[in-house]
Amino acid sequence: MKLNADIVFDNLPRSLAPEIRGVRETEMRLRRPELYETGSTELEPDHLYVIREERLPRHITVGRGCVIVCIGTSARLRWFGERCCVITVAATADFYAVFNAVQRIFQRYDLWEETLYNIINEDASVQAMLEASEQIANRSMLVIDANFDCVAAVGKEAEQALAKGGVAASVGYVAGSERLSLSSLDEYLATHDLSMDVRGAFRINFPELVTLNVNLLDDEGYHGCLTWIYPDQAPRPGDAPTIEYLADMVLHALNHQSLDPDADRSTIRDSLRSLCDDLPLDAIGKAALQVASERGTYVCVRLRLAHKMQQFPGRCLRAHR
Repeated sequence: MKLNADIVFDNLPRSLAPEIRGVRETEMRLRRPELYETGSTELEPDHLYVIREERLPRHITVGRGCVIVCIGTSARLRWFGERCCVITVAATADFYAVFNAVQRIFQRYDLWEETLYNIINEDASVQAMLEASEQIANRSMLVIDANFDCVAAVGKEAEQALAKGGVAASVGYVAGSERLSLSSLDEYLATHDLSMDVRGAFRINFPELVTLNVNLLDDEGYHGCLTWIYPDQAPRPGDAPTIEYLADMVLHALNHQSLDPDADRSTIRDSLRSLCDDLPLDAIGKAALQVASERGTYVCVRLRLAHKMQQFPGRCLRAHR
């Protein structure tokens, strides 16, 4: 599995006193660590090199996305920092210990990736995927679906909420099992209403905690959201690409097992939209409505906003669904 400089830096032992600087890529394209070979004329793109400061080359081409893990500091690192990412560790650190520490980071993420794929191929359990990700994320996580119901949760801030059900319960716990205020829940719903089409990781700040979120989006639209909960610290730089990767895998699992609640109703939804737009139904649409009508009574409500700048009252509808 390829990583990036922020993920490597975040996972290095603090005993090495790591520091990061320079130009770094956010995409996960970084390859496993290599030893710098004397006489090399290029530090290749998206490669990670472990080297002692006294062996830094004087004349070399630096490829885009290259990362140097340097044992010790040197004035020459400023030149490298203008061209690539430089992570420095304590000069007293053992070379082989540093190299093995970086290797273990890649090995841990490789195992995580393999585990996620195995889960998708077995039963596509979102709960199992979150449990397998606890050691990587090191925090509470939850997944909600398009109806704001909790699909899966792990961690002390979220596990208690799973039995309660619903997003209000899911985001309503902080350390010590304290509930968030109703105003904070309203803030979450209002903020997320405006963020349901956002791609990539985004933060929601509460007085009591911070959440890092990724919407589960594909060509079919919004399917839910993956959330990491931070009750006592801010997200690290490497958390954003990691949660985005996990969100992609969760979306694969939802699609693989058709857990997405919208998947089974997509034809009905499209048919009702056509009726509201005074469009004729095709044979498939008519058949879908006929089957749906046999399960119970459905009420179709069409809302027309007085002004295009007004917000759709999503929270009100969810509260009365």
